[in-house]
Amino acid sequence: MTLVHPAALSALVPTAELRGVAEVVAASRFGCYLRLPGVTGPARILPLLAGDAAALPTAARLALPSTRLHLGATPGTRVGVDPDGVDLPAGRVAFVRRWTPARVPPRPCTQARPRPLWVGRPDADRAPLVDRLTEVVETALERWPLERPVAALVGLGPGSTPTGDDLLAGALLTLRAADIDTRLGAAVAGLADRTTELSASLLRAAAQGYAVPELCALVTAAVAGDEDRAATAARAVTRLGHWSGADLVAGVAATLAILAARQDAATPMNPRPLSHRSAS
Repeated sequence: MTLVHPAALSALVPTAELRGVAEVVAASRFGCYLRLPGVTGPARILPLLAGDAAALPTAARLALPSTRLHLGATPGTRVGVDPDGVDLPAGRVAFVRRWTPARVPPRPCTQARPRPLWVGRPDADRAPLVDRLTEVVETALERWPLERPVAALVGLGPGSTPTGDDLLAGALLTLRAADIDTRLGAAVAGLADRTTELSASLLRAAAQGYAVPELCALVTAAVAGDEDRAATAARAVTRLGHWSGADLVAGVAATLAILAARQDAATPMNPRPLSHRSAS
């Protein structure tokens, strides 16, 4: 008898395009990650994740905890996908409902009150990357060409989500929360193929304001100037992954420091409202 694992599928994944053969590109104790055929944007990678895994914005979330999850999929495994589910070696993951991923809401400039977020000094290995991120954010705010500084950060660092990418994701979400329209999202999305497929998916999601709930809560509180909630959320984010959580917080903190300094100097930060973006 074929085992059926019910799952909730992210609303970001277009079910009409779920047809054909997908390939497992990565796997961990929390699940596996599929490259979907014919799908572009954040949903190109479909994480099939246990209920206690981080709620990645394009994931299919299973009810099983990681201690009981055995999908039988390893990198290179090819599996069939359709609008109703995925056929894996250990059984079928059936999409029984949809879930809405967390998204950072933009705040009008008159409401945003960003304050620096104290997270301590970055270690010696990460300090140069934080400096590169500072250059990226300042370049974005001045509306200068972004390709060179972004290219110097995308994909930099080890792991499935490199440090440079996590820093950029934190910056993208913070700028959106502060309702500051820049070309950073488009620049990052255009260069995302330089990094891992999973990280590229998360960067493209961040460019649209989507991230795990803990990170969205941090960015929203920090930009609103709610220091207590921001500190609590920052502690939750740092527990994500081995280094990713700390890198995401560092990206948020570096961007907040720039915005707070510009606000104190009464420098205009928002040339164009977010509501007029060509892509939401």
